[in-house]
Amino acid sequence: MITVPAHKVRQFGVEFYQTSFTSGDIQKLVKFEVLNYSALEEVEKRRKTLKTLAEKHGFQLVPIQSVRMS
Repeated sequence: MITVPAHKVRQFGVEFYQTSFTSGDIQKLVKFEVLNYSALEEVEKRRKTLKTLAEKHGFQLVPIQSVRMS
């Protein structure tokens, strides 16, 4: 358990606490554990299949980068 500063807020008859966490706080609170690697293997398999199909039919695979809008 960690202690963080928070503001007590009352909105629409409901009281709650609002706070913001630093990355260090999150690392203390959250634990990440890999349970299975099969999903990664499946992605690689699909990628190889797509590459093979693209080469067979004369297409090119173009990487697409995701964009965050704020």
